[in-house]
Amino acid sequence: FFSIFILLIQRQKMDKPYPSFENKILITASCSSGSVDSLCLDILIKSLKFERVGFLDLKYVMPVAVNLQELNDGLTLATELYQKDKFVILQIRSSIAKGGEKTVRNQIDEFIRENKFDQVICLTSIGAKALNPQYFMG
Repeated sequence: FFSIFILLIQRQKMDKPYPSFENKILITASCSSGSVDSLCLDILIKSLKFERVGFLDLKYVMPVAVNLQELNDGLTLATELYQKDKFVILQIRSSIAKGGEKTVRNQIDEFIRENKFDQVICLTSIGAKALNPQYFMG
């Protein structure tokens, strides 16, 4: 029952469940090693007091609802939009269903084009094993 309820909350249809983002700067994360990039977004949201302004309905993102008191008053959903001044954060807190990666990428691309963002910043991280030690030696 609980998972069905979450699915209904997340998939509720609205004309446009967020304000206009024309000429704004989008900051998002690529689902990378250790979720460091997503944690960085949460730090930005909390420390700079971004306001939750909506959510993005992505077809293959697994539905989730969490009570994160430190970020929101109420439920936190799988894909949320936060805004402060000219910056917008797209925070994806859930995994993408197997085989849905390309569709989700296309949906995000469409969201970026439709909203006419001025710039897009994508945070990522890399595991230490992937780095060449010579890079740090000079």
